[in-house]
Amino acid sequence: MQFLRIFISICILFGFLTSKASHIRAGEIIAKQISGNTYSFTFIGYRDSEPQNALFSNGIFDFGDGTTFGGENEDIPWQEPEIIGEPGDFIERWQFTLPPKTYASGSVYLVGYTEIYRNNDIQNISESSRTAFHVETLVRVDALIPNSTPFFTSEPIDQGVVGVVFEHDPAAFDPDGDSLVFYFVTPK
Repeated sequence: MQFLRIFISICILFGFLTSKASHIRAGEIIAKQISGNTYSFTFIGYRDSEPQNALFSNGIFDFGDGTTFGGENEDIPWQEPEIIGEPGDFIERWQFTLPPKTYASGSVYLVGYTEIYRNNDIQNISESSRTAFHVETLVRVDALIPNSTPFFTSEPIDQGVVGVVFEHDPAAFDPDGDSLVFYFVTPK
């Protein structure tokens, strides 16, 4: 009986240490300069496939110049989600590409995508159900200097475990050969 209690206690403890969240995991925005001040934007998002309680739906894409796409007026042109990962830990890769956007002038624009739905109990985000998923990228628009944003070549499918250092190499690549720097910010 003592062995059974210890075994159940260990199983419960192990369950807490390896518990998984079912939510939107990550995302990125890729800006590709087509010509001059015209850019193509692609959003890629990742979410746990089960349970389906936090889906990408019709968020808002902000071009950084006061114009947006999505929300109540325009449907986001989602592609069919792709299933990736290992059996038992499948991840959905969601993606859309918007029609080309031409900026009125060269400048620096903070481009972002906000998805209003995020589920409860994400431990490192206070009041996570009230905190939208948000990802952004800085785009330097200059008709004379080619500049597309970097993108990740490694998908964020790694699981974190309590008490263990989490490491993920996004394998970032910049098509223009620019140096890359990353840092964490408070969720917006």
